[in-house]
Amino acid sequence: MQPNTPIKNVKKLEAGHAIIFNRKNNKLKKWRYNHHADTEHRSYGNHPEKEDYNELENILKGSIKRHLRSDVPLGIYLSGGIDSTLITLLASDVLGASNIHTFSVGSTVKSYDESATSNKTASILGTQHHNIVLSPDECLSTIIPLIDRLDEPLSDPGFLAISQVAKFASEHVKVVLSGDGGDELFYGYPPFYKWNTANNLNNIPSWILRKALKPLVDAFPDQYGYMGFLYKLKIFSRGLGYRKEIRNSRWIGSFMPEEIINLMMHGNRLDSLNKEKYGLEGVYKHVLNIYKHNTSNNEIQTLGYEYQQSFLPNIICNHTDKANMLFSLEARSPLLDLEVAKYANSIPVNWKVNSGKGKYILREYLNKRLGPYVSNKSKQGFTVPLALWFKHELREYCTDVLSYESLKKSGLFNIEYVQKILNDHLNGKSNNFKKIWTLIVLTNWLNRLN
Repeated sequence: MQPNTPIKNVKKLEAGHAIIFNRKNNKLKKWRYNHHADTEHRSYGNHPEKEDYNELENILKGSIKRHLRSDVPLGIYLSGGIDSTLITLLASDVLGASNIHTFSVGSTVKSYDESATSNKTASILGTQHHNIVLSPDECLSTIIPLIDRLDEPLSDPGFLAISQVAKFASEHVKVVLSGDGGDELFYGYPPFYKWNTANNLNNIPSWILRKALKPLVDAFPDQYGYMGFLYKLKIFSRGLGYRKEIRNSRWIGSFMPEEIINLMMHGNRLDSLNKEKYGLEGVYKHVLNIYKHNTSNNEIQTLGYEYQQSFLPNIICNHTDKANMLFSLEARSPLLDLEVAKYANSIPVNWKVNSGKGKYILREYLNKRLGPYVSNKSKQGFTVPLALWFKHELREYCTDVLSYESLKKSGLFNIEYVQKILNDHLNGKSNNFKKIWTLIVLTNWLNRLN
């Protein structure tokens, strides 16, 4: 987590900060130039009206105009989602669709493939669309070189998906626009619209949730396609019975603190994992600090600040930058423009979370412009089918990287515990793809250092 890195005495500059090095006295000056608390909260109605949609359009279009300035060929990543569709639509208003190159990469696994929707959008608007559907072999041939080029462990599978489309786009353009920031600013992730359900369930005594409900959920068979219902139900149960500040961390994390104790070699001796000594403060220090300095009385808005200050800079912007720079592409994110961020953080929560979905105002705007084929879609992340690949095409690679010899070389993990995680996945007992990918990336990075 910013500002820390895995390398001793090497720090990152935190998001929203600037730094100056004074050569005369060899001193650094660092300051924060942007903070969500600087947002001016205005008075809005209960539901967006015509003038509100006009304001949204003007703010977004202003940002897109600025981000379209380029002396080199420029394109847009176009998935089947809200954010990239919105950017492509408004960029078409600015430049004319025939002047815009759009790029998408499809999957042979149906539950991961959005190419039909992106192809439809490109056809309706009339962009110069470039679409390929990569076979598993084509995808897999790039995975090992990709993670070998990481300068730090980054276990978000989105890095792999973005790398595939970046490689494809780099054959045609030098600058791309991406939809990063839409989910964090306009509350598109499932936790935003599942939050109140979790609050209601947390009225049940925690011992019932942990001793009865969670074991019942865990007893269901697992699913290996894209975010199946039972898989999501198991993730949801991980946050029940815990304080609200750490609920989302338990939802999106690969390993829970109680699992890390078993994962690490001599984990029960590590002070940072000593529950009696530190409680949850040590493990969740970063996110608890965000909540400590929060000034909002609205829990969903506070969750938005958590995503903006943690997940967005550490995962989303991080993987987008690394994936694109690998192929000498400059990636720009119009939705992360300062004026867009200030606007998004000023509008009411119910303009973002409404009718059981996130990004309400964006969906309604798109519905007015393009109809319901995109605006009614459920949230789908841009990722790859690792859960299936680990059981089939990547099976040999997994067993090699997480072999006894490889794990012993890294010197960090309880080898028996890791191999149980892997075997349970391979045998169809439990979908552990996030755990496995995290372990592969970290083990590979450590062994390369050695």
